[in-house]
Amino acid sequence: MQSSELSVQGQNLHQLYNQYYRNKLLVDRRYQRKLVWTRDEKEKLIDSAVNKLPIPLILLAQRRKGGAEILELIDGLQRLEAFFSFMENKYPYEGAYFDLATTGDTLAKLHSGELTQKTPVMSRETSLEIANYQIPVSTYRDAATSSIDEVFRRINSGGRRLSLHEIRQAGVTGPLSDVVRRTSATIRGDGTFAEALTLSEMEKLSISRKDLEYGLDLDRIFWTRHNIIGADDIRSSGDEEMVLDLVLDAVLSPWPTSGWQNRDVAYGLPRKIKSASPDEVNAAITAIGIENLQQRIVAVIELLDEAMRDCGPLGRHMVHLETYEKGTRRQFQAVFSIVYELIFLDEMQPLSTEAVRNVLDNFWGRDLAIPTGGSAWGKDEKAKLYPQVKRRIKKAFFKREPKSIAKQLNARLLIESYLQGPVNEDPLVELKQGFCLLGPTDRE
Repeated sequence: MQSSELSVQGQNLHQLYNQYYRNKLLVDRRYQRKLVWTRDEKEKLIDSAVNKLPIPLILLAQRRKGGAEILELIDGLQRLEAFFSFMENKYPYEGAYFDLATTGDTLAKLHSGELTQKTPVMSRETSLEIANYQIPVSTYRDAATSSIDEVFRRINSGGRRLSLHEIRQAGVTGPLSDVVRRTSATIRGDGTFAEALTLSEMEKLSISRKDLEYGLDLDRIFWTRHNIIGADDIRSSGDEEMVLDLVLDAVLSPWPTSGWQNRDVAYGLPRKIKSASPDEVNAAITAIGIENLQQRIVAVIELLDEAMRDCGPLGRHMVHLETYEKGTRRQFQAVFSIVYELIFLDEMQPLSTEAVRNVLDNFWGRDLAIPTGGSAWGKDEKAKLYPQVKRRIKKAFFKREPKSIAKQLNARLLIESYLQGPVNEDPLVELKQGFCLLGPTDRE
């Protein structure tokens, strides 16, 4: 790992907020997770500042981007966002809001109309104590990308702070990580396709909207709305892991084993199993095209979402068990993979959204069995199950007969010949009457 200069110093919140105010604090989406702290967790952090209790250090990497110096957040994203959103009146502490006149930067945003002072206002004395709260900040200067990635992995792999998938995708680039990130963002609705965001833009990725005025509403995200993935799993990037499984099912043949070790291998992590390598996976994605594959996956999601419009959650529709609280990840994955195959490989179309909904009613309550639990879902099990799933879902699809290319190309001439032909009882010749406007016109 490349050596780099490391400095540690105390900085107060006012100084750090100034970097935030000037958009100098950047977040790399290759490895940083979404904002997941709840309001209660944020208020506890403010309480630490009020009571002058120590908190863990903030780790930054000083780099140059486009000729300008930026500070990339390696560790401390949740903490800094909690402090800054409080200073911008996005939530109160003990019922009172930070006094925006306390610092020059928040006062400037107040005068520009970017911020509005909420009431009741916290005392100036307490607001100053928070603004002057000292935080230990460690800064890597001129750090290489490989060094930053390795530091992030070491910080987060020793404990339970990040999920397996968050550690898996840390610092990884390429078609697989790109399509998983972009597709997941589209389905969540945050639209954050850029690899880097300023810290001020990260509120778009907040998924703990309860009692907060910003971020994504977990209850409205496709996965939770349809009882496929639980809210806590989405906070730990379970939705991105779900998309990863869908991508691998879509691009690999035969259908691969779905398990944490197989996912790791696809991302280039060494595991003692035989599974599709990153080169094989990325080549399959490239053959389809990243954007094209993203659009395909989203199209299937939208079809299933539309099929259930005003009819309740898809998960409960497929599994008629009121006490089923574990989600329906594998049930959904099997259905998704078959619908994807029918549409994009077999070139079939749904008879209607109603037909799709009907065929999925109590789909997993018949004689179909699917393995559950935390173990890997083997490719042999899939090879037996998926064809059964396909036979049943195929009833809601049809294959349109290809139109004659000659007829398509000569459609204009055919219509003109009908218009110019003799008058007889053939209904097609009604076109000879011509076309007229049915709405109001200026003509007498």
